[in-house]
Amino acid sequence: MSVVSGDFIRTSARFKNSESGDVVNVYHFSALGTGSATDADIMTAIEAQLSVMYAFIASQMPAGQDPYDIRHDIVSWVGGKETVIRTMGTRTWTLTTPPSGSTDMMPAMDGVIVNLRTTEPKTFGRKYLGALLEGGQVNGNLTSAALAQFVSYAAACLTVITSGTISLEPGVISYKVGSAVPHWAAFVAAVVNSILGTQRRRRKNRGS
Repeated sequence: MSVVSGDFIRTSARFKNSESGDVVNVYHFSALGTGSATDADIMTAIEAQLSVMYAFIASQMPAGQDPYDIRHDIVSWVGGKETVIRTMGTRTWTLTTPPSGSTDMMPAMDGVIVNLRTTEPKTFGRKYLGALLEGGQVNGNLTSAALAQFVSYAAACLTVITSGTISLEPGVISYKVGSAVPHWAAFVAAVVNSILGTQRRRRKNRGS
């Protein structure tokens, strides 16, 4: 099948780690442009960009936290919640530069928080990145070298991906009360918290 302008795509990228369990990062894109692109071409283009992004922070993530699978869905906002309209596919996830860190791993709840901002009030995205290594922080603060790597990742989160005549713009679906149609809020800036955050996992092996 094909992706056309106006489609919203959700990508769920999952790592597996024997110590921290599953770690999942979710990304959203809006399809723009003319014509269409096949599901396979769109999935390949997104996965190629994720390889670029995760290469920046590969040395800050423990070796053994392996890319596992990646799922792509066409979604919309239905009945007050994000709903899958069509599943594009789930594929084996391969990174060009997989996690390679060799120092001790921090507790699974610790991570780096990247805030992705839009122009709309109270409408934003957030990435929680882990598991992390002890060597990338001092007293809960990222080292300057680690911070620079995560800043590069964050900047890459803003990249518009091209596949044929379709462009994939990163952002979030925004739904305001009283509006019958959800609309798109593109990311315009990314900010990395230099102080580590913590995430309380509501279920075992749940990531962000």
